Amino acid sequence: MPKVQIGVVLSVATLLLALTAPAEQHEAFTGHPPEPPLPAGAPACPPAPCRCHDAVLECAAADAETAGGVLDFGGWSLTGFEELRLDGAPAPQQQQQQQLAPLPASASARLLSLRHRGLTAVSSGAFVGLAGLRALDLSHNKLTADAVRADVLRGPWRADSYEPLPLETLDLSHNALHSVPRRTLEHLKQLRTLRLDGNPLRVLDRATQSALASATTLQVLGLSGCGLAVLPADLSSALPRGLLTLDLARNALADVPHNLPASLHRLVLDGNPVRTLPPVDSLVTPFVHMDSLQELSLSYMPVLEDIRVGAFFGLSSLRVLSCSNNKALRHIDATAFSHLGPSSTLTEVSLRNNSLRGLDRGLLAWNTLTFLDLADNPWHCSCNFTSWAAAALHAVNVNARDAVRCATPAELSGAALLNATSTACSPDMQDGGLLQVGQPSLFANAMLLVLTASLVASFVLVARHLLGGARPGRLLGKAARAPRRVDSMKEPLYVVAPTDEAVEVAAGLAPVPFVHSAAVYMDARRGGDL
Repeated sequence: MPKVQIGVVLSVATLLLALTAPAEQHEAFTGHPPEPPLPAGAPACPPAPCRCHDAVLECAAADAETAGGVLDFGGWSLTGFEELRLDGAPAPQQQQQQQLAPLPASASARLLSLRHRGLTAVSSGAFVGLAGLRALDLSHNKLTADAVRADVLRGPWRADSYEPLPLETLDLSHNALHSVPRRTLEHLKQLRTLRLDGNPLRVLDRATQSALASATTLQVLGLSGCGLAVLPADLSSALPRGLLTLDLARNALADVPHNLPASLHRLVLDGNPVRTLPPVDSLVTPFVHMDSLQELSLSYMPVLEDIRVGAFFGLSSLRVLSCSNNKALRHIDATAFSHLGPSSTLTEVSLRNNSLRGLDRGLLAWNTLTFLDLADNPWHCSCNFTSWAAAALHAVNVNARDAVRCATPAELSGAALLNATSTACSPDMQDGGLLQVGQPSLFANAMLLVLTASLVASFVLVARHLLGGARPGRLLGKAARAPRRVDSMKEPLYVVAPTDEAVEVAAGLAPVPFVHSAAVYMDARRGGDL
């Protein structure tokens, strides 16, 4: 038998053996486990590279008909699948520009994902056949405002409603949207989550505000990485009243906006160029009206350096605070949380990987926390700091507390804070908690106040002597009650001898005192005795 025929026979035999062998042998032959057999009555699975399991259709990078730049799944059977994951490959250069044709009808589909498909347009009524669709992911495409028109995101006609599409989640992130048409969401009366992250919006124009305001059921809005430098002055009225989560991370906001919705439960401001909180020229904290906020994230801010007096005033319901990875943050004022009081709801705090050297002992009610992360800061391990901080760390953050290490003094550099006992700590701080680096102690402040008052008093005395001259004194006895006449000054009521002090004053050798000796001297001088 020729060698070619022998090779063919061996190949066929190997394939048959792989198909009929147990799962372990199949994987050894093919390099991947076999597809599980479809249960009886399961939907038919499209050809490879699609995979079907548990009512999920996965066709990553699967080809569909793309004649004329149209992505068309019309020849596929989607019946029986609840999740349709028809994503493309996240290649550096996406596929050619494509328009999505209407999807085949499927009453069972609840989720449709078309990520990384290079979509630039979507046909009108593309999702009409998916009457039960709850989540639609069109992220990481090239969609513009014209591609998300109202007639695109509509459902089938109904006599009792305006072509509703029962979407609860819509992901349009990382597309080419500069604006959202005002009628885009008018058919989505059940929408709960809208992601617009990574679009070049730059501003929330009137059309976008109108579109967002029309989504009356919206609870979660993602606007991270949209290049927003300012927000509309009437933002609260431009967003749904029931909005619970707002993500503004990685924008260009130099200050925390004062006009955020009061309904928010979660706010993310990570990565914005906020330098101080609140701003130096602000008399009102940005959170004063947000008594419903429960979670706040202020992490990865590149220039945040100071959290000032009453910065979190108004956040009476705050439970979780993430303020980590802010490499410029060196100071948190002792009164930043002063409004919380003994009824504080704050239980989780992360201050990891900042540039903090100290915290005030009264900053928080440390014993009420269930999670505390202080790792990766250049802590100055004074005696007072180690005494209370170690105790606070003992009950929380068990897995990472050993990473809380001293940076100074030199003899404790690198030592775990829990091991920096009172006998090895730096005794350079006053009692009552750790003072911020560069902040004078209470004793120093008191001494400075006394010295200042003394200098002011001395200055007043000298000024009164130089500018006011000798003051007429007061007389005692009958002289104080008798009327004085100009022509009687040559004959005083009585004559007294000048005191030594009066003589010194007259000679200019001593300042005029505040007591009655000056008055005696003046009366004696008017009497002609001096």
